[in-house]
Amino acid sequence: MKTLEEDKIIRFRNKLYQKKVPGIMKSGSKDLNPMEKSKVDGQGKIIVLTSEIIAFFFFAIEKEDSLNADQYISNLYLLFDILTKEAEDYSFQSDMRVPEKDIEEADNKITIEYLTKNIIIAYFNQVKLPGGAINHDLLDPDLKTIINLSNEGRDYRTLVGKVLENLIETLKLARPWRQSFGDVENAALVCRLVGARLPRIEKEVLSRIVSESRAEIKKDIALFTKVLNTRDQILQQGKDHKNYIKVMDKLDQAIAGLLKRINDYLGYVYRFIALIGASVQGFLGQADANLKMDIAKFFFEYEEINPETPQAKTVKRFSSLRYRMAMLFDYPEITIFSRSLQKEEQYRDCILDCFKLYFNELIKQMEVLFFPTGPKDFKIIETRLSEITRMVKNLEFEPSALEPSKKEIHKKYLSLLRVMPLEHLSLVIHMKEDLCIAIQDESKSLMEDIRKALAETCHIRLKSLVTESLSFDEFHQETLKLLTGYAQNYKPQRFFYQRFFEQYIATSGGSLSIHMSDLLEKNKPVAIKLLEIFSNPKYMGDFISKGQIAFSGELLKKFQKR
Repeated sequence: MKTLEEDKIIRFRNKLYQKKVPGIMKSGSKDLNPMEKSKVDGQGKIIVLTSEIIAFFFFAIEKEDSLNADQYISNLYLLFDILTKEAEDYSFQSDMRVPEKDIEEADNKITIEYLTKNIIIAYFNQVKLPGGAINHDLLDPDLKTIINLSNEGRDYRTLVGKVLENLIETLKLARPWRQSFGDVENAALVCRLVGARLPRIEKEVLSRIVSESRAEIKKDIALFTKVLNTRDQILQQGKDHKNYIKVMDKLDQAIAGLLKRINDYLGYVYRFIALIGASVQGFLGQADANLKMDIAKFFFEYEEINPETPQAKTVKRFSSLRYRMAMLFDYPEITIFSRSLQKEEQYRDCILDCFKLYFNELIKQMEVLFFPTGPKDFKIIETRLSEITRMVKNLEFEPSALEPSKKEIHKKYLSLLRVMPLEHLSLVIHMKEDLCIAIQDESKSLMEDIRKALAETCHIRLKSLVTESLSFDEFHQETLKLLTGYAQNYKPQRFFYQRFFEQYIATSGGSLSIHMSDLLEKNKPVAIKLLEIFSNPKYMGDFISKGQIAFSGELLKKFQKR
């Protein structure tokens, strides 16, 4: 079913609450009647009709033959959440709830509409507390609280029993398996909307759906295998094959059509097993192993190994793999199915090789940044990171896999931070979130290493200032520029200054740090300049404590006299 888009709900909210309405619609013109003025309640708050919200919801999700319960509840939750955020200045007026008798006598599709209408009415009747504030306790992702309130005083046990009875009778009819599955989903949604679960259906009743669907997917997979084998043969012959381009184009079209059908089928499978409780392998039978083989070959360039005639594996090309991954992620259900490949010994090395190729390409591009030629170099890195994070998320890559490659990326990134000119530093820092996802750094140890590297690099560059030919004012400005520049890339900034003070000025115990002692002995101009800045409330008042500022002032007086 259709997923409600957040932007669409926000546009509806603006119209419903009469926000961002063009002036001409309020005032009208020669050919346009002015918008009808909103009614207000006794407190002067605009009255919003719940019927408009109900009409919008049913129009937005579009009517379909079957309605997935999880998606349906998620859509309702999103609608309530967005409309509630600006509801404090409005008053809601509702129709009467649909009577219990009408609900019980309706078919499943109409029953779903009636129950949804009652839930929306119940929510907006209860969302405002007596004082006018929003009742935030009403909303939870499963909508259990508001469903219970909507059903208060009603007994839907008769309805649930009737739903199951009708479903069993319907499933006995010789209808296409997709229609039968739609009946199961609709029945499950009715039960969900009254706070119940669909009672267990006898296996014999469901077996027809499973067997029919399995027969269909077996034909599609057999055809998919045949097309892939034909394509491989033609690729081996190369352009010597007669009508090579024309034939390859037809085969690619056939592959795209089959992938679409397989993806659609797997979507039904995942929804169905969520309802009845089963495994994908149990649902697909032998077709499961055949589909895994085809998916591994086509998307991940898996090669079957013949122990009798061993030969070197074909080297994967990054450009080819990148194209295949982009194609795979256009089929979300096949992507989910592909996750199981890395858990099987037969395919594990192949999947790891794909990730390793991406990691190696990222490392290669990071090395380019040590001698950047322009913004394009940074853009390429961002693209590679985006592709890797997408792979990690979509394929649920095993966190403990390829540790050496991940450590190499971690190390290379920190080296980049240390050599990057200040004017380009923010471009590298900007990558840190994606990098944590790419190398699956769940402990965020990279973040702490970044903070440490920023403080260390700033200190090193400050020490090098004395080797440059700078006037007194230039020296002051360069020192401030370095401190400010690194601090701005260390969020929040005050933590940078506190860390820098405790590491390079004085310890938390009040004694001079080793680094400051060394600076005073070998690089006194930089030490004095740092103490001048850290003792000045104008610069440090918002970043370090008054005690630290005062202590910096004491040190400054002490060492200026020497």
